[in-house]
Amino acid sequence: MTQHQRRIKFIDPSLQGKLMAALVLLESLMVILAMIYLYWRFSALIEERMFSIHVAAQDSFLQLLLLELVWVVVFMSGINFVALLIANGLWGRNIGRIISAFRIRLFRMGRLDVSASQLPAAPDHEVLQHLDGWRRREEKKMRQIKALSQRIMKDDPEAEAQLNQLLSDS
Repeated sequence: MTQHQRRIKFIDPSLQGKLMAALVLLESLMVILAMIYLYWRFSALIEERMFSIHVAAQDSFLQLLLLELVWVVVFMSGINFVALLIANGLWGRNIGRIISAFRIRLFRMGRLDVSASQLPAAPDHEVLQHLDGWRRREEKKMRQIKALSQRIMKDDPEAEAQLNQLLSDS
């Protein structure tokens, strides 16, 4: 990778950190609850089998234990699926807010409106910070061009050279 090659960042630390913490907490809580439930159910099944004299041959003890384990896995998978839907919704809403602010700024800049007036509030994101920095630089450059153009209209010979210099640097 060269020094000036663009690096793609897919990370939004503020939101992803909260989602990761919530995921770890949810998974830890689910495992603890699953272990408590399985301990309780396995103890009940063992005690039920321990004191029974006649056990039907078709009722496999291993089958009963595996059935309880399958129910726990299905329940945990359901909770994980719901958690994924919630995280996807939160993530999508966050990305939507960033993209919306980005589009508004680009649309205004496309109309050569580089002023900061009437810009809607935007989330604090690195991409928007870069875009706003570029917009500020372009706004400064437009003011300089306007001032130099006015000086050229007054027949200032240095202004034309400065304007050409400013435009060639862009």
